[in-house]
Amino acid sequence: MTEAEMQAEQLRVLRVTMRTVQDIVNNNLNQLQLLRIEADGRVAADTLRLFAVTIRDTAAQLRALGNVEVFAEKTMASGSCLDVSTTSEAR
Repeated sequence: MTEAEMQAEQLRVLRVTMRTVQDIVNNNLNQLQLLRIEADGRVAADTLRLFAVTIRDTAAQLRALGNVEVFAEKTMASGSCLDVSTTSEAR
């Protein structure tokens, strides 16, 4: 297998894994949204707004991770991690 084929296969596996993570986190976000709706009228409006912003921002970050186009292994003080770029970042 060539280097380019290995990179393509690693990206494919990463995308499949990310879809699974997205499904899990989306399910949790949906549950949190239901709890936020149920809390309406029982919790301070500022708290509900923060809850909604957190849900929205987390969903946006999750979508960005789902758009991974390029990745590389990056060494950090705590060990290795994936350094990912989305389509817009890669350009």
